[in-house]
Amino acid sequence: MRIAIYSDTCFYPQVNGVANAVKESAFGLAKLGHEVCLFTVSKAREETLREMVDNKFKICLLPSLPFWGYERERMSLVPGLSFKKLKKFKPDVIHVHTPFSVGWEGAACAKFLKVPLVGTHHTFFDHYLEHVRLDYDWAKGFSWKLFVRFYNLCDLVLNPSRALNGEMISRGLKKPGQVLANPIDTEFYRPADTETKPGLKKELGFSGPLAIYTGRISYEKNIAEVIKVFALAAKKFTDARLLIVGDGPEKENLEKFAHELGISDRVKFAGFLFGAELVKALQAADVFITASLSENQPVSVLEAMSCGLPVIASRAAGIPEIVKDGENGFLAAPGNTEEMAEKLIALLADPEIRKKFSQNSRSNALNFSREKIADELAGYYADLKEKKSLIKVRLYLEFYNFFGGFLYKKIGTGLLSSYKNQKLILKYAGIEYEENGSKDFDILQINTPWLRSLYLMKKAKKAGKKVIVWSHVSPEDMKKVFRFMAFIHPLAKKYLIYAYSQADLIFCPTEYTKGLMIGHGLPEKKLMAMSNGVDLERYFRDEEKRKKGREAFGTGCVTVGTVALIIPRKGIDTFLKMAENFPENKFVWIGKKYSSLLVKPLPKNLPANCEFTGYVDDILAAFNALDIFIFPSYEENEGMAILEAAALGLPILVRDIPVYEGWLTHGVDCLKAKNDEEFKKYLGELIVSAELREKLGQAALEVARKKSKAVLAERVVKVYEEILRG
Repeated sequence: MRIAIYSDTCFYPQVNGVANAVKESAFGLAKLGHEVCLFTVSKAREETLREMVDNKFKICLLPSLPFWGYERERMSLVPGLSFKKLKKFKPDVIHVHTPFSVGWEGAACAKFLKVPLVGTHHTFFDHYLEHVRLDYDWAKGFSWKLFVRFYNLCDLVLNPSRALNGEMISRGLKKPGQVLANPIDTEFYRPADTETKPGLKKELGFSGPLAIYTGRISYEKNIAEVIKVFALAAKKFTDARLLIVGDGPEKENLEKFAHELGISDRVKFAGFLFGAELVKALQAADVFITASLSENQPVSVLEAMSCGLPVIASRAAGIPEIVKDGENGFLAAPGNTEEMAEKLIALLADPEIRKKFSQNSRSNALNFSREKIADELAGYYADLKEKKSLIKVRLYLEFYNFFGGFLYKKIGTGLLSSYKNQKLILKYAGIEYEENGSKDFDILQINTPWLRSLYLMKKAKKAGKKVIVWSHVSPEDMKKVFRFMAFIHPLAKKYLIYAYSQADLIFCPTEYTKGLMIGHGLPEKKLMAMSNGVDLERYFRDEEKRKKGREAFGTGCVTVGTVALIIPRKGIDTFLKMAENFPENKFVWIGKKYSSLLVKPLPKNLPANCEFTGYVDDILAAFNALDIFIFPSYEENEGMAILEAAALGLPILVRDIPVYEGWLTHGVDCLKAKNDEEFKKYLGELIVSAELREKLGQAALEVARKKSKAVLAERVVKVYEEILRG
């Protein structure tokens, strides 16, 4: 393939993670035999840059000037100057890496040439606004709108971390988003031999323990915190030294700060180091340290890991996805100088831990080799080039767009989660879909077949379209939602079964629901078990979110919780009994509260350790605050909240009801209780045993992975193709 790459930052003379990631991607793709052309800006000569990459890929420089807001960065002058060269290059795909002037030019060229556009979003740019004196909430919100608008022009958006991918989606990203790691040259960045490390240290002027930071020296990198941490550790290790590699606007201030702390003779600012000199510095060091709170997936940390360095870092943003606490480094709470210093001291004091972490760092870093990442990237390109969607789907959820969708706001139901997952699955599969009925379609996919849905189904059938309905609601669970449902249930049941019967295919969230539908007289050939799925990019372990959630709930103990609407069917009675049985633990029920006119109200006197929060905006923080997920519901079609808890690796305790048969196994990936006595027994075991919680949580995570959008997308495509073939 011919791949055109557009980036506002170049690998020379700029030194930053984005530039390095772009360069390594280009190298990796070229090595696979693809023809690559990089369009970028730099004050270096084009010939110089080509020589630096051994002419492995083409480089076309656009006219540019220094950018006034950010030292060493540049901006292109006149838009459109790349078009003539690009047209001659005849790209199969265009990949933009930055949402600025060069990136916008790439996006415009993709539209004119009608070729697929891929975008990679590399960082939390709102952390950088101080450089242009716009570090205000309104400016942060506005910048996110601009960036998301840019990436919504792309056919596929790649993010190096789940944290950034989730943030993009929450900020309004509509296009398919995937997580693809930054690449590094693991052959170039490799550990030093044990025998050569002392010599490397001596060459750099060191002899004792050496901590290193590499990267841009700027305020958002929080390097002052690194210096404070080192100052505390240096009191115990008087021969220890800190090497800071890089340059930037904060260098002079940090030099003064080190002097104020009385450690200027023990902190060395080396300036920028390139190539072999940078590798030597990393190989000479004993530990890499960073306190940055804005990292997505820092290339500097990956390079350090590739050189076999243990990492000390803040538990923030995308860092925990590559630095595993207690495996290849230590993580500390953001801003907790003492904790980070203690971790640094512990690492410097124990050569065996350093050796273990070093080996794990190198092993983990191999997953980010430029060859491996380039191969994945080329796969995405090929899919976009070849898989121009021939299937068009219309999604419909009754009342979803009624008066701005106010009926679905601040509810947090499994139905709404499923609908959002359907959109993610279609995006991932590359299937074109729409929701407002303004375009033609091949398949109408209905959620909740109420009156307008039934009208649309009949209209679609008359026009020769195929109709799929999700059986989110069964007669069994519908009866036990609101007070009035008992009175209208017989009529509603007949209507529901009739509406389902109009579909060509009925997706049932589980085999259990499929069995119910067969029992109600629907033909088995029309029924298919299809999980609602779970978005692993939205639901994941995040220590910062955990801290936020636990502060909101006021808990510091083993915390038990559930996520569900506050209705009797969900097992409120059992939940309250468990709170009474375990008064030393916090119990949290997260979910919408309904009027007592609709549902039986909660008791007036709740246990002191029990909280019903109502709807929460930050559901990820709420999930992360929990240590145990309990789901005592009496009737479910699948249980979306269970999948979401599983995605975080939470241990799960459920009521032993038929819906979980075949995909949840007692004692393996969950515990199942038949009655309140068993709930009490199993919950007690989970509270006292962190080992059991970890074991069940890891197994639950595997359950979630089997129901991810990637797995379901492949299956959905096959189903669509089959139903259209008739």
